[in-house]
Amino acid sequence: MSTNKKGPTEIHFNFMLKASRAYHNGESPIVFRVIYRAQRKDVFTGLTCPREMWMKEGRMVNYKHHAASSINHQIHKILANAEHHFNRLKFKTLQDFLLKETSDLIIEDKGDNVFEGVAMPTAITFFINKPNPNDVNWEDLFVTNPISKKMKSNTKLLGDISKIQRGLEIGKDKTLKTKTKFQLITGEDIEKYNVKNIRFIDQETYDEFIKGDLDYFKKERVLIRETGSSITCVYLDKLLLSTRSLYSIIPNKGISPKFIIAVLCSKLTQFFYQSEFKADTDVFPKIRIAQVKKIPIKVISEKEQTPFINLVDKIISLKQQDKDSSEQEKKIDELVYKLYDITIDEVKIIETK
Repeated sequence: MSTNKKGPTEIHFNFMLKASRAYHNGESPIVFRVIYRAQRKDVFTGLTCPREMWMKEGRMVNYKHHAASSINHQIHKILANAEHHFNRLKFKTLQDFLLKETSDLIIEDKGDNVFEGVAMPTAITFFINKPNPNDVNWEDLFVTNPISKKMKSNTKLLGDISKIQRGLEIGKDKTLKTKTKFQLITGEDIEKYNVKNIRFIDQETYDEFIKGDLDYFKKERVLIRETGSSITCVYLDKLLLSTRSLYSIIPNKGISPKFIIAVLCSKLTQFFYQSEFKADTDVFPKIRIAQVKKIPIKVISEKEQTPFINLVDKIISLKQQDKDSSEQEKKIDELVYKLYDITIDEVKIIETK
């Protein structure tokens, strides 16, 4: 599976199997190769397959392989995401022109399916044809919906009330199924409020990657997954290592991590993420650490945080017993709506979306 983009900025995307490198399970890594103006860059995708199952001509996994459907789907998503970002780069000259050579510029994003039979996103652009003397940020030009605007009012950014750091640069090829004293999780090992799988690393890997203190891996904290179409968080209060696919959030004194995870996992914050940050594609979506830091948090007293904390404790207990926690999660949604002064009509918009 590959593609070419012809023109003055010709680029070539391709997938290859690094057969010369084999992991402990006997499989080799699938790399995403980008060739731009005779310069080549190989990016490890995190996907693997046995050498004999790689279809060199089709650049995909043979469907005789038990996980072929899932792996090939991921390959397609990565390719589509790369093409999406390349297409955005092509319009940078237009962006520069609009920012510098026009004034009172407003871009209103109307989303998908505006025109019948057309599934592409649509935007309306307004501007005056004269140079702009001011510095303008491209992201600030998009009209913010009223609910997001309300969330930003009288709140603090998550990055201002907590310490946030990405996890360790440990690849899946260094993890073990055999139990050791060094436990580790990746983004795919968590779901909302729950760790569903534990991996392990050996002493050599631990010594190689652990530098400095372990605060972000042992203190009471919230972990948020980098990839996914929605925000996924888990609460931890024990030593457990995490990889770069998870961001570790340690709130400032007086702010409970359980209160933070309640807000982050609420439908309101999901709505905010979808409206403000999520790309106009479901292909390999990510929430960046800079975006996590911009999530608005309503700071309240420790006493006021207690109802949120009690519900989170109940949800975590139910998840560990593999029981339904939807009733408690709904109560958190109601508390968060009240916290941000969301009206009944606004709740209907959020619940519908």
